[in-house]
Amino acid sequence: MNNTKAPYNISTPTSEIALRALSPAGLATMHGHRASILSERARIIAALQSFTVPGVGRIVGANDANFVLAQIVDAKTGKPDNVKAEKVYKRLAEKEGVVVRFRGNEIGCEACLRITVGTEEENKIMLGRLEEVLGSGNW
Repeated sequence: MNNTKAPYNISTPTSEIALRALSPAGLATMHGHRASILSERARIIAALQSFTVPGVGRIVGANDANFVLAQIVDAKTGKPDNVKAEKVYKRLAEKEGVVVRFRGNEIGCEACLRITVGTEEENKIMLGRLEEVLGSGNW
């Protein structure tokens, strides 16, 4: 019997949830969430690139996910600054209540912050606080 069963059992509640998610209404909800993520991701990228204070460099990667990798740079040299990126990350998390992730130690992500796409309101708050922190010089 064990040789004929699937490797992992799926409970009845789990299979019912999966069926609802794959229903026309469930798929419509998913498509709505996807459209919102794509729209908000584009808005975040545009906002980061138009900050009035220096500190955000290039956007890293193809941006085909629910997050954006933004490189934090030295305002004077324009070069990626891992120390500054980590300090900005800590300031946002510890004092501003904004959670982004420091990815500066990952290959290809020097001085990068990983910013998850949230709701329009969450993104507005994150962008405002990030620009404020970068502009203050008090990371």
